[in-house]
Amino acid sequence: FTGNGSATAFTLSQSISNEDNLIVFEEGIYQNKADYTLSGTTLTFDEAPANGRKITVFSVKAAVSGNNLNHDQFTCNGNSSGNLGTEFTLSITPVSENNTQVFLDGVYQQKTDYSVSGTTLTMDTAPASGAILEVMTFTQTDINVPVDNTITTAKIVDDAVTSAKIADDAVG
Repeated sequence: FTGNGSATAFTLSQSISNEDNLIVFEEGIYQNKADYTLSGTTLTFDEAPANGRKITVFSVKAAVSGNNLNHDQFTCNGNSSGNLGTEFTLSITPVSENNTQVFLDGVYQQKTDYSVSGTTLTMDTAPASGAILEVMTFTQTDINVPVDNTITTAKIVDDAVTSAKIADDAVG
């Protein structure tokens, strides 16, 4: 979204059950949850974002679980091109640029500030020498797959376990 100086309400593309499932940035700066409210698909700021301010909203669904976040960290060398200047080699290939979050010295970088091709992330402008670039890459995870040793008898559907599925001597 882009602020216009007067609008406080913004419509999200999906209904979010709880504002704890949101990560909100204004011009790359994280917004405290006390600075906005959420009702269904409507995100309402306490104060209207200034004209031209870019607003980025990420939603995190509670039903998704697993180890699907990869972290790469680089110390920039300040060169106008090349490795650690404008180009950074990620440890994995993102499914798409939308699966990345980039932070330069802790400040979120908009998708328009960089591009991703394979494992190469290219910044539009070389960060200053010594700056820390962090890249979070979200990967595919299994949804609603139980963790080992978490299924109880109460969760098994009646008649779901047959004698053919029980190994010899597995039942005491």
